[in-house]
Amino acid sequence: MKILNLLFALFFTSSFFAQINTTVAKQIVPQKHISLTLPTTNRPDWIAFYERNGFTGSVAKYAQEVNNFVMPFANPQYISMKVAPDYLAYITFDDEFNSTIIFWGENPNFYQKLGTKKILSIKIVQAGYANIGFGGISTTIENNDCKRFFGSIKMRMVEKTADNQYIYCPIKIADRTLQNPENPTNTVATIFNVPTLNSQNTLHNYVFSNNPVPEITTAVQKTATQKIGDVFLVNSYALTENRIFVEFEIDLASAHKSGDFSSDFSSNVKMARKEIIRLPYTELGTFFSIGPFRAIGSPDNTTLASGGIFKDFRVHFIKQNPNP
Repeated sequence: MKILNLLFALFFTSSFFAQINTTVAKQIVPQKHISLTLPTTNRPDWIAFYERNGFTGSVAKYAQEVNNFVMPFANPQYISMKVAPDYLAYITFDDEFNSTIIFWGENPNFYQKLGTKKILSIKIVQAGYANIGFGGISTTIENNDCKRFFGSIKMRMVEKTADNQYIYCPIKIADRTLQNPENPTNTVATIFNVPTLNSQNTLHNYVFSNNPVPEITTAVQKTATQKIGDVFLVNSYALTENRIFVEFEIDLASAHKSGDFSSDFSSNVKMARKEIIRLPYTELGTFFSIGPFRAIGSPDNTTLASGGIFKDFRVHFIKQNPNP
């Protein structure tokens, strides 16, 4: 009987360990490794995303147009990005408005612009250039006070898309200074900014007589080596298709005196409201002006109602790079 019990115990023990060994063997079977092949391209119209900031880590490269874009990296917190030289990348985000922003150049900290947003689509197009220089202001000059302008003149380049939307184009060069590609929303060129009549104004020789209206062919000098003007990056196809517009925002005022010994000095002959004008870029001449605009004011030493003084003026521009 003892022998039978011993044999039964040995049989039960060996069966138990055999079951354990089988289970363990199933658990340690090597899993098949799955590798992700990142996209790449040899085309000239590319955009590249890097896994980490500063263009480090793995890189995924796309070309032409990418709809339903999916970021190829598991942790996109520190993505950096490059756009091919002489090309623009139209990136549409999944924000409230599905906004599209035009990017260019090298963006080593692209993740800061990306934030928590996702990219919906990307389109790469060849870049063109739109150049505008500030030629000055022409008006009636009765006294040197009439040359004292203040306020602001701002300018943007706008692309009209096929679905009649408008996208602002980035500035590449402002007054001979290369702009930072990491600030693609830098689309407003402030070409004149003197807040008040008594603000410091370092510009000289920028106000001209309008009798007759002059054709100004040289941009206003900002410094000894810089003239006032900007170079915008635009869609080259939109440029040839007349879909690039210049948007001017004019908000100016001036002093006035009808003669050296007159008593009608006014320190605030001002436009009733700022005006925004949008003109097709390709239809503008090399030397052009916008206006006339009208400013209205009253002599400082009277209680006359506003409207005692009227002043008309034009703002002049040059459609070429003022700092080649």
